[in-house]
Amino acid sequence: PSRARKFALRHRVGVAATAVTMAGLAGATLFSVRQMETARRERDAAVSAGERADAQVEFQSLLMSQLGDRPITVRDILDRGRVMLERQYAGNPRLLAGLLVQLSTRYTELGDDRTRGALLARAESIATATHDSSELAEVRCNLGDHLRTQGRYDEAHRAFAGADSILRLAPDLGIEVSCLQLQADLENELGNWQRSAPAVRRALAIRDSLGRTNDKLYADLLATLAYTLDQQGQFREAVATFQRAELVMD
Repeated sequence: PSRARKFALRHRVGVAATAVTMAGLAGATLFSVRQMETARRERDAAVSAGERADAQVEFQSLLMSQLGDRPITVRDILDRGRVMLERQYAGNPRLLAGLLVQLSTRYTELGDDRTRGALLARAESIATATHDSSELAEVRCNLGDHLRTQGRYDEAHRAFAGADSILRLAPDLGIEVSCLQLQADLENELGNWQRSAPAVRRALAIRDSLGRTNDKLYADLLATLAYTLDQQGQFREAVATFQRAELVMD
């Protein structure tokens, strides 16, 4: 230690420069690692989105193949779909959970909140067992929307807060956009325009950054923002925003 101190005293400038260089290298390495982690998450999210899109097409094809000449109700189709999903994707729980979440929203359109709740509970158990953070966040957001439709607003806010916590630790931009849209629906229903507008703007900014500005979801987000702005008395911006939504849908 004594020799080291003497060396450092004799070569202060060199030692300091070396320390600065090493610190710079460490910082650059940490930055590179973070960049790699971000790139990996984005790649995994893109792959997951592609797999889910393929699974949705396959699922729809399977449903259509079950239709015969006999009359069948929408509920019959959905009920068959539940059985088919469990059988078809038993070996791919990540896809199964996501498809169950999407199927659950169809039951809400039938006014069947009980079945939607059951499907979300099933999806949550799968996501928890597989440690799939993104899917768990999606389930929690849809649970928040499910609670909203039942007027259980405090519980809905807690569900969304739980999803936000997960997404902060394991970002997934696609899931975040969906969650922000559902949160905006909740705040609009409660008349909390000052909370709804930032949520929708954030969702739109994410979609802008991804270059995904020409589909129904983007138009829906614009329409939601237009409604929120109108409720806040910002009529000129509301009209301009709604016109943008119309252009997207043309």
